[in-house]
Amino acid sequence: MRTILTQCVVAHRLGEQGLDPIQVKEWTRRVDLKTIKLVKGKERRGGFGAEFLSSFVFAMMLYMVIIGYGIMVMRGVMEEKSTRMVEVLLSSVSPMQMMVGKILGIGAASLTQVAVWLGVAVLFSTSGSALIGRKMPFSLEPETLIFFGLFFILGYFLYATFYAMIGAICDTEQDAQQIQMIVILPLMIPLFLIIFIANNPSATASVVLSMIPLFLPVLMFVRINVLVPPAIEIFGSVVILLATIAGVVWCTARIYRIGILMKGKRATLRELMRWVRYGQ
Repeated sequence: MRTILTQCVVAHRLGEQGLDPIQVKEWTRRVDLKTIKLVKGKERRGGFGAEFLSSFVFAMMLYMVIIGYGIMVMRGVMEEKSTRMVEVLLSSVSPMQMMVGKILGIGAASLTQVAVWLGVAVLFSTSGSALIGRKMPFSLEPETLIFFGLFFILGYFLYATFYAMIGAICDTEQDAQQIQMIVILPLMIPLFLIIFIANNPSATASVVLSMIPLFLPVLMFVRINVLVPPAIEIFGSVVILLATIAGVVWCTARIYRIGILMKGKRATLRELMRWVRYGQ
């Protein structure tokens, strides 16, 4: 009612001043700007809304899949530990082989699920416009899918190794839930930084934040999705992530070989440091 009455009153006031309301509306219409994005010399439909939406959707996918399958790794380790199955397995394989094998096995399942999701997303983005009769808010480029797969695999290995460590040092689900918040928090923080990164993909703060190993899988992908950074930064981020994964796997393997055989109380931080220092 307020909107309708306002329009009527404004039209009446303009008429009293000798002005045609229709012409005034035409004179005062806003200027529409078409936002485009240049990718390898080609124009592509873009804009902050589309970039933020696609970045947030992919970041949430990374968060949910990495956390979900990381928890599966943790529960698998705890199940083997509680049923004493691990004692039989260790007679045939080394602790490192057993840990990496579990991470690879569950990782293959997660990669299959992500591939199905991306396949559906590609199909919907290419044929969705015809189905719903309007343009989709964003389109999926091959580079986006490639980098998403790359950072998903690297992020999964990083966090799944942490979850394997939690499973090795905990006996109960309650203990594990308390500790895993330390792992979940570094994946949650990048979700709150997406708006800043999407607005300022090349800012110094964005570059520094995207090089922090625990933030890297999500934030570097967001930067690439918004505005592809220099190749040296992408290469450097992959090297940093690979080096971090190697270091975490090395430490976790030393903790894993001792923690997987221990029952009773949860290991303290001092004990974990001692296991890392004296592990073979």
